Amino acid sequence: AGMLIAMLLEEGVAGIILVPTNADTENYRPLFKSGTPFVIIDRQLPFPDLDMVLVNGATGAEMAMDHLISLGHRKIGYVGGMKHLSVMHEREQGYLAALQKHKLPFLKEYLRQGNNRQNGGHAAVCELLSLPEPPSAILIANNLMTLGGLQAIHESELAIPEQVSLVGFDDMDWAASLRPPLTCVAQPAYEMGEKAAQILLERIQRPEQPHRTLILDTHLIVRASCRDLTKP
Repeated sequence: AGMLIAMLLEEGVAGIILVPTNADTENYRPLFKSGTPFVIIDRQLPFPDLDMVLVNGATGAEMAMDHLISLGHRKIGYVGGMKHLSVMHEREQGYLAALQKHKLPFLKEYLRQGNNRQNGGHAAVCELLSLPEPPSAILIANNLMTLGGLQAIHESELAIPEQVSLVGFDDMDWAASLRPPLTCVAQPAYEMGEKAAQILLERIQRPEQPHRTLILDTHLIVRASCRDLTKP
């Protein structure tokens, strides 16, 4: 990250839209000190006076949990991502908040940490499915881990949603093409980019304007990957 930022600064770019992925925030200090206008999207950084466009990951996870619980699920597994990323921390907090809101016990064996990649999702879902009492539903915190989770479920020869229900984050093109189509927490990706570009242009034109943080909402796209346990 630090090397790429240095290259962009050397090119004299007019502005930068940045999605931080590195746990070491020192990589971003050269950008902050450069005077080059920039906007952070989809991740929070622990620095004052930043323009940011964020997504409310906690409410997205809580919305997915509300849906599963309304269908009668009580044993719900969660596969989180890399915890140094603010968005992954928020999604885990949404999972926990939903359990508390519905007065369901927190079972630590149902909370698994992935690595934001397909292999991490595969390993985490394998662990959940191998429990003596596996969850009836699983919420997975990003699209790559969801692919890994799907692989693990198929390898276990379990049927979705008859034997295990599944909700993913990020509504990718392939989600609706799966059999069954996947219920997802959809991120406002287009709006995030649009707002970030708008804020960046305004920052370039008016460098002294107050910094802003916009927080966008997710929405749940209900398809056919969750079984309704309230019906026979």
